Amino acid sequence: MSSTATVYLVTGANRPRGLGFCLVTHILATHENAFVYAAVRDPAKASALYELKEKHPHRLAIVKCVSADKESNTAMAKEIEERHGRVDTVIANAALLGAAASVHEAPPDDMEEHFRVNVVGPVVLFGAVYELLKKSKNPRFIPISSRGGSLSGPIIEFPMGSVIYASTKATLNWVSRKIHFENDWLSALYAITVIGYQIAKIVPLPSPYHLVKSTLTCVRTFPLFIVQQELKPAPSFLFWIVDFTIVADKSGQYQDLIKERGYGLPPATEVAASLLKIIDKSTREKNGGEFMNMEANFRGFALTAHILSKHENAFVYATVRDTTKAPALDELKKKYPNRLAISKWVAADVEGNAALAKEIEQRHGRVDTVIANAGTLQYALIFNTNRVNFLITQCAYPKANVLGPVVLFQAVYELLKKSSSPRFIPISSIAGSLVAPPITLDMRNTVYASSKTTLNWVTRKIHFENEWLVTFPLSPGGVDSDMFDYTKATDATGVVADLVKEYGTFPTADQAAILLLKIIDESTREKDGGEFINIDGSRPPW
Repeated sequence: MSSTATVYLVTGANRPRGLGFCLVTHILATHENAFVYAAVRDPAKASALYELKEKHPHRLAIVKCVSADKESNTAMAKEIEERHGRVDTVIANAALLGAAASVHEAPPDDMEEHFRVNVVGPVVLFGAVYELLKKSKNPRFIPISSRGGSLSGPIIEFPMGSVIYASTKATLNWVSRKIHFENDWLSALYAITVIGYQIAKIVPLPSPYHLVKSTLTCVRTFPLFIVQQELKPAPSFLFWIVDFTIVADKSGQYQDLIKERGYGLPPATEVAASLLKIIDKSTREKNGGEFMNMEANFRGFALTAHILSKHENAFVYATVRDTTKAPALDELKKKYPNRLAISKWVAADVEGNAALAKEIEQRHGRVDTVIANAGTLQYALIFNTNRVNFLITQCAYPKANVLGPVVLFQAVYELLKKSSSPRFIPISSIAGSLVAPPITLDMRNTVYASSKTTLNWVTRKIHFENEWLVTFPLSPGGVDSDMFDYTKATDATGVVADLVKEYGTFPTADQAAILLLKIIDESTREKDGGEFINIDGSRPPW
């Protein structure tokens, strides 16, 4: 093999009707000087790839790679290093797509497993091939995402039931964009496929066919949304992932639209060709990071105290992980003995959340406003330190910051429906924005911030799924709290200190509580539902 060969790595490449396999096939067919590593979970079951290898015996290697498994990813990287010494283009295509479900019925275990495969998987892969990419003259790292992960596009409004899958793609988009800002030597972009394009009837584009041409102008205008000519027939060779989606369709939306419009999705072979054209032409300057306020929320005690002082007719359930370690709440209860209950609550614990809901039901029969404030924060990870273990071991982030609010919402769902003015308000962070300035800063908050991206997506999806409810992610901005003390103490880069110098002191938790409660009390579905709202009332970009 020539040392000048372009070395590709494609994960999730074992399904003959899948995008990964078709990418491998198309690369080999159109790039005579390419060598492809086709990564699969079980090489023994990759019969179609072995048939392809017979056709290209010296240009294709079938390697084992288990998503999010550091050992297998490291072994694969070692094999590539020994054979070629570098990798030029990595396409992180492997993903998990489970059964369809709305937010209030999504199984927490399924959400956690999807996060592990669809987010931690590409991160572990990037860590494994990091040094190999640095040895390339033209390195590219391309995670395959989905437009379903967009917080602003119309797909999130459509009742497709793909909450579990799509929410992980929202996080993957944030992570991919962060990789771009952390590595100025790399062309990192995230490509999204056409799943759901015609089926969902989402065609707000002036000329879908022109996007197939994949000119850089179109890529910049509609970042990497790969489409085919509308209603181009492909009944015998549909994207395998869509077949599964149709089978799992509980709402009947897919089946109804298919009857109405026929099979409109392009075959995986055509999608692969379009994607590869974009990948091959991509540059950091033109495409890097494309898709085409405070990093910690304050403790809920101040908000609890402010609700009790401001609303004389309010009863508050203040939830804590350990009720024996909440002395400040105990003191507050002495002041409001008949208006405050201190209840045990552990993030993402289904049984504990159900018990909390039962307690509320027995006492009040409903709940009017739920403020999902609990979260976890820890700083350390920056991608170019190759410390992927941190993300793996800190899977408590999606559990606390995403699954926590989801399980809580599921538990209080029926209680909220009994309220005449129901509100569900998760406390988020502007750090979860894909385009706001914090993502460009070296704050080493990747795991925390990306979990807030997922929370934003999930909250916005809850809005579209429940027309009777007021819900939106609320960012408290910078708050001088115990979590902020931790942030300053662990500020290894000096970014936080610079922010304090630039903006001065941040409001205390008591001051922030006043502003947040005003927004919550005055919120309506028509005015605020599904929006991303900051403590000052502004609307940060998603």
